[in-house]
Amino acid sequence: MSERWHYDILSDSEEAKQLNEILSQCFVIPLDQCASYIDILPPENYRLVRQDNQIGGGLVTVSTGHWLGGRLVDCMGVPSVGIAPEYRGTGAATTLLGNLLRELYDQGVPLSSLYPATPPLYRKLGYEQAASRCLWEISLTSLRPQKPQLPCIRVENCTEAIAPLYEQYAPRHNGAVQRGDFLWNLILQGFIPVNLPPVFTYIFGDRSAPEGYIVFCQKRDQEGLMAIRDRVLLTPAAIQSFWAFLYSHRSQMTLASWHGGQLDATMLTLPLDTMILREQMMLSWRIVHLEAALRQRGYPLLSGELHLEIEDEIFPENCDRLLLTLKDGKPQVTRGGRGELRMNIRHLAPLYSGLWSASQLHHLGYIEGTPEAIALANVLFAGDLPGLSDFF
Repeated sequence: MSERWHYDILSDSEEAKQLNEILSQCFVIPLDQCASYIDILPPENYRLVRQDNQIGGGLVTVSTGHWLGGRLVDCMGVPSVGIAPEYRGTGAATTLLGNLLRELYDQGVPLSSLYPATPPLYRKLGYEQAASRCLWEISLTSLRPQKPQLPCIRVENCTEAIAPLYEQYAPRHNGAVQRGDFLWNLILQGFIPVNLPPVFTYIFGDRSAPEGYIVFCQKRDQEGLMAIRDRVLLTPAAIQSFWAFLYSHRSQMTLASWHGGQLDATMLTLPLDTMILREQMMLSWRIVHLEAALRQRGYPLLSGELHLEIEDEIFPENCDRLLLTLKDGKPQVTRGGRGELRMNIRHLAPLYSGLWSASQLHHLGYIEGTPEAIALANVLFAGDLPGLSDFF
């Protein structure tokens, strides 16, 4: 890390003003809107690097978690990282992120997650692809005429009616993020709430026991787009009612779009293969505290021993042989073992998340190991492909 830069926490309004200006320029956001975004989170969520009294850049942190194998893994999300143009290439970003990771390790935080604008920088720090966020689109006229099986009831744009449904959905889907006030605010009010079209929220089912919901806005500047900001469909009846609800908008809207993982099982309920994958972003994870990460993840109801050997250029504490022992799916992590599956901490991230199998990573030359260890890792980290709808 560069000795020119000093890592610190945002301390006063003058520093907030300087950081506002940097983030506004980095993300091409009008300064007044960037300031309102920063006001969502308290000062302790911001980190910065400085030389003397001049701030070179900063980042935003959000405490969250990701679901894997039915268990929640604690995580520190990093929604924004910005370095002033005149200080890029000086080690400011490396100092900023490297010190954040050390801070997280000392706190025992298993993961850090972010959407990387510059993947080479983050890979040097141990981040790697771990989950997908895809934009799906469908033509409303391609849907089948049908009456919804459940009542569709408009509710207020608040979390009271819909958050409990998301909390049922998330543990069933690998990669889904734990939502606090910050992430719910992004869904209901937008990243930059200025000029956001009206947002509508509907639940599917009775008010006392809803089975799903949809949050959306309507945009006329794209041939009539029903932009779905969030949806949860817990039952077959909710899925059917969702398609019927979309079809009912066909006279004014042409298309509907939403975000989710690489595979969307709801497409199996359509008569024709009419869902189109328009965009894909990859969320990157950094496994920070290795032992905590291995302990917190969920595993299949199996018993066995996986002998790991990990390299980590940032944290010598992670460089060791570890034995992951499962008894009926319950993990125990101890130091030692035979080191039968060897990899860098960066390449552990897509294996740990279930994005890529041990066999695939071995084929790429990213991991080494015995055939037995690779086969066991394929099973232990298997599951639905990790994905999420949230952007932060």
